[in-house]
Amino acid sequence: YMKLGKAAKGQGTWYAWKGGLFAASTTIPWGSFVKVTNTSNGKSVVVQINDYGPQGKGRIIDLDKVAFQKIASLGAGVIGVKVEEVLN
Repeated sequence: YMKLGKAAKGQGTWYAWKGGLFAASTTIPWGSFVKVTNTSNGKSVVVQINDYGPQGKGRIIDLDKVAFQKIASLGAGVIGVKVEEVLN
């Protein structure tokens, strides 16, 4: 069971960072966990925020390459996502 908090919708991208279930955010504190859902296929992944970014307009999260591959193909580049804070 996951208790979820605030949610936001926007665009998600990927980058090669540590090779794990990590992500970058400009609004969520480092060390926090979030559930990221691909709005087009419903696949989701839980990641830990460990970096600052992304900088593009409308982009709300930058997923590590490994995490992005769990919810979309790398060729997609930018996808629509829903990001929810994990509270427990």
